[in-house]
Amino acid sequence: LGYRNLSELCRRLAPVMLRRDRRLVSDQLPERIEQRLDVELTPKQRELHDAAMHAAGQLANIARRRPLTPAESNKLMASLQGARMACDAAGLVDKETEGSPKLDELVSILDDLCVQAGLKAVVFSQWERMTQMAEQRLKALGLGCVRLHGGVPTAKRGELIDRFRDDDAVQVFLSTDAGGVGLNLQNASVLVNLDVPWNPAVLDQRIARVHRLGQTEKVQVIGMVAADAYEERVLGLVQGKRHLFNNVVDPEAGEDVVGVSKKLLESLVEDLAGTPDERTAGGDGEGPSGPLAAVESGESVRVPVTGADEPVEQAIRGCIEQIQAAFGARIERILGSGGGLLVVLDRVDEAADRTAASLSGEIPVAVIDPRTLNGLRRLGAGSPSAETRSYYDASEAAAGRAGPRTLALAGEKLKAAELLMEQQCENAAVELINSALLSACAARAGLDQAPHPQDAAVWLYGEALPKGWLSADEVGLVLRGMGLAQAPSVPEPLLAALLDDARGFIGGML
Repeated sequence: LGYRNLSELCRRLAPVMLRRDRRLVSDQLPERIEQRLDVELTPKQRELHDAAMHAAGQLANIARRRPLTPAESNKLMASLQGARMACDAAGLVDKETEGSPKLDELVSILDDLCVQAGLKAVVFSQWERMTQMAEQRLKALGLGCVRLHGGVPTAKRGELIDRFRDDDAVQVFLSTDAGGVGLNLQNASVLVNLDVPWNPAVLDQRIARVHRLGQTEKVQVIGMVAADAYEERVLGLVQGKRHLFNNVVDPEAGEDVVGVSKKLLESLVEDLAGTPDERTAGGDGEGPSGPLAAVESGESVRVPVTGADEPVEQAIRGCIEQIQAAFGARIERILGSGGGLLVVLDRVDEAADRTAASLSGEIPVAVIDPRTLNGLRRLGAGSPSAETRSYYDASEAAAGRAGPRTLALAGEKLKAAELLMEQQCENAAVELINSALLSACAARAGLDQAPHPQDAAVWLYGEALPKGWLSADEVGLVLRGMGLAQAPSVPEPLLAALLDDARGFIGGML
């Protein structure tokens, strides 16, 4: 649909936003010429780039079926960063390959503009090693240069700027984005971007180091972009963000609707995931096992088929498979009632309603969230969910895959707490009991790591209780342990009662 009503948003912002726009001083600034220079990748760069994008595509496939774990999200970003680094130089990735087409182009540009014409230039790259490789090439060319990066102490940065400004033999200022803000380099008239940053504001800040008040010469801005590579896609995203921003804050903007560019993840899935069969196969083989994995991987939930009702059950089985393909890991429960299916999702929005409507055919499908289901259950026998058949329950799936590591850890901590109690070390004992309870809760939810005590209350009420992993009494027990752990001293009767209740909770799981 795009971003709508931008002119109205701009009107509302105008009375409360003070913005010093470059146009206010445009008549005091010299001309600025921007040029894009496409650079072909070497075979080695292409190999590293494609390998990184393939890894990102696999993770993007997983993300179509379920939210990525933090580790998987980090892997995705690392893969994309690897592709961007390969666009600059293969040596940034493998640490061995020397040379880069971008560095060759840089040498050619600076030879013409600095050596031949005597101009000064600023060269930016996000990667510190890229500026180091550029420095080596410039020294071989006989060009004097200084190099700024995050490792240069703040006290020494002024010295680098002074040398670049005052020393005619120093013609090139090499910098990472550590120098993208706060530097005045108006004595340069050439700026070269060796790569494209994610954020359009970072790109503008780079240019503003040279094209600013005090500049008297025409400024040439040269941006290098790896041809037919991921860097082109990043440039498109940057331009789209800038276009949207300008139409929100610029009072003279003429567009009221700006189209939505495809999200990065969607682009990866469509462009890099391969064939449709490969996309549905999905993923790198990693992920949970057991009943939940069936939902996430698109395998069918086992639906009992009886002889008399076989056509109906077969239709339900097919409908459940479609539900799984549409909602994946968002499914909390699938209930059958009155010939239809009630799907409990982590959240329900208009898109989910539309999807449920599209799936409704021979078998009607409705979607609700866990809070609504809990409310219906309070109606007792009069609830529409009173007489239902369960086809899938995420809490049972989680219990079926209860983390053995966290459960064993809970038992060990409880035994240690008992020993500390015998030694009359009550304060240390209550902390261990509390930690044992949290580990047991993690095991009940199928997690490999217990929630941090600071986040435990939110997790208990936000996930564990609504999803049925823990009962209200069990949540109360854990909160009692957390409360006693915060007390400076705990009376022995309270501690003994907590230990007994913890034994019953954890012992029932072992």
